[in-house]
Amino acid sequence: YFLKGREISSVEGTKVTDLNHNISVYNTILKKMVKQDWMIPSMLIMLVVVAATNTEQCQIVLLNRCKAVYQEALRSSYKGEEGHCYRLQKMVTCLASNPNCGGELIEKFRYWMAQMAMMDKTLNICKDIRYENLRTVVQDTDVAKTHRQLDDVEFDSFEECAVSVHKQCVLYYVTLLMNDHKICGDAEKLNKCYDLKSKFSDCQAKIIKHYASMADTVAKRVIHLLNDYDRPLCVSQMELK
Repeated sequence: YFLKGREISSVEGTKVTDLNHNISVYNTILKKMVKQDWMIPSMLIMLVVVAATNTEQCQIVLLNRCKAVYQEALRSSYKGEEGHCYRLQKMVTCLASNPNCGGELIEKFRYWMAQMAMMDKTLNICKDIRYENLRTVVQDTDVAKTHRQLDDVEFDSFEECAVSVHKQCVLYYVTLLMNDHKICGDAEKLNKCYDLKSKFSDCQAKIIKHYASMADTVAKRVIHLLNDYDRPLCVSQMELK
């Protein structure tokens, strides 16, 4: 077997014209090689590298797409609760649009947004938000299993003070983003807002405590990974007025 440009050929005529989208062909080739006992270690390494590359690529492609969707939603509706619900729905729908795309970054980002959608639904802020598809995508992931008994908001109850805290933090985040366009930096401030606002107002709502706990681990990790994977994803080029 030999690699030439974007084409892989075998003595039996097998060809792969797109290295990034035809891993199944590699697997077929590997099975043939196993039978013939050819170059197994090097081929296994190549398959691992290809799989890892595909995972990273699909994450960045999907996140760039969702960033563009969110930016457009922010331009068109940046005020009030309806604007928040509209933007969140757009993001939730986008993140669920390619369920086969995996990896730590996208899985934790999906979980973060699913938790926010659940909280908005529970607090009657976004009564009509649809997150079922996203919940289906994330429910069997490692991050969901880890947090299910720890700080999952799905089965928490409505509490009036939680509504006030959540609305204040969302408004704070949007105001920051409209002024400085720093998506990741402003998201970090949003995550810290829940703990600060709940303490300031003496809100003991379980749903806020759970969300703040989740944000301090999952959301913080997402922002760290965004900075590592693709720094431009953290910088908004919007010219918002």
